[in-house]
Amino acid sequence: MADRDKQLTELKKSAGDNEELKKQIEKLEAENKTASEAYQAKLTDTAINTAIKLAVAGEVHDPDLVTTLLDKSKIEVNADGSVKSGMGKGYPPCNTKCTQGGAFTFSNQVIMSS
Repeated sequence: MADRDKQLTELKKSAGDNEELKKQIEKLEAENKTASEAYQAKLTDTAINTAIKLAVAGEVHDPDLVTTLLDKSKIEVNADGSVKSGMGKGYPPCNTKCTQGGAFTFSNQVIMSS
């Protein structure tokens, strides 16, 4: 909020020069778009990580490790936060990376490679 208040104050100061005001507005719009995209990417990553952790709960010893080993670009999440697709039985997006994580990674799961 403080940043936005500061931005508005700066805009008010430059209101006398219409061209300068347009440049500032364009700059702020670009910065806000970049910040929004970064926030959305982080939000999506968090949703995918949470969905993976819930999907593998009880099947792995370290869900955090598994989230780093899976290919998240192939994983889709439903609106309810569950995994929609991309993990499949045996977690194919994981294939050999998960086995490199060590046999200790999965409790009683056999990993199938794709």
